[in-house]
Amino acid sequence: MAPYRVVVVGMGKRGMHHAAAFAANPRFELAGICDIDRGRLDAAASKLGQPMANTPFASAQWGPVGDATAAIWNGAQTPEEALAAAQTAIEDAIAQMK
Repeated sequence: MAPYRVVVVGMGKRGMHHAAAFAANPRFELAGICDIDRGRLDAAASKLGQPMANTPFASAQWGPVGDATAAIWNGAQTPEEALAAAQTAIEDAIAQMK
């Protein structure tokens, strides 16, 4: 069975705890980490050996992904609908940046 791929958002005390646990468990692959605080992200990446891909367009993802998470959690949209809307919003935001 293939390992579960996970991304941990937020590299505070709990996020670091979860990321380290996933990284140490062979049933999981720590696919990425992220944090809004670049210093905290860099510190976590050095401890975990798991850098996050950083592009000039990464900021375009925060709002739409947060909105999609809330829509799924609240039952306002299915995961498929929420992620499709997030993708469209992200693509529109990136197009405006170019």
